[in-house]
Amino acid sequence: YLAEKGQLPDVPGGGSMFWRKVSSLLRQGVYSVMEFAPGKGLDNVTDSDITLEVLRTYGELAAFDILINNGDRIPIIHDNNGNPGNVHISGGRVVAIDNRIAPVPQSVIERDAKAGKETYLDRVTKMVSELKKDKTSSEPIAKMRKFVELHSNEGKEWGGNAEKRTAAIYEGFMKVAKEISKLELSNFEKISKEIVSLSHDEVWQKQCEGFSDAFHAHNAEAFKALF
Repeated sequence: YLAEKGQLPDVPGGGSMFWRKVSSLLRQGVYSVMEFAPGKGLDNVTDSDITLEVLRTYGELAAFDILINNGDRIPIIHDNNGNPGNVHISGGRVVAIDNRIAPVPQSVIERDAKAGKETYLDRVTKMVSELKKDKTSSEPIAKMRKFVELHSNEGKEWGGNAEKRTAAIYEGFMKVAKEISKLELSNFEKISKEIVSLSHDEVWQKQCEGFSDAFHAHNAEAFKALF
């Protein structure tokens, strides 16, 4: 259709061959198969849906995301606005969808990659220090709370049950943080071996192409200071 309209975008280095291949693929039929996850994203629920169990599992997920550097969900140490659609609430608890494991940063320049990893680890270490010192009143917990308030309560602060709700987030976060703190480099090296045995399609489907045993082990090490 675009070719008929003369609207094909330029592709450097042999555009006509590229578009012939695309046209051939489209004629064969392209399908995307996804698992259906019942429930709603955080941006499609109301405050009445935010139970203590939802908040506990929300905190659990937040801790796990920091370990694997999944920045496309809850903005705690990442410089973004988060993605409430990936905080999926189903069956009275938070379900993780659209998960991705990523090292920091994915750079071909060694010094940039090293600086990025050190910056990320510094942020994790700072977060741990704040949690240990201020617990439920710490900045990381405040960020998690505000993210929920923004997307499920029209940005309004929680009322009289705020203390219990905040404590539930903290409880869930610390539960998973404790398990993370028990992990050693050998645990991550074992995962690396399992990933190597996967096919390219399986690696893509599991979104684990960015796994780095050393990087994630360093993240886990930072959590030990909490306990």
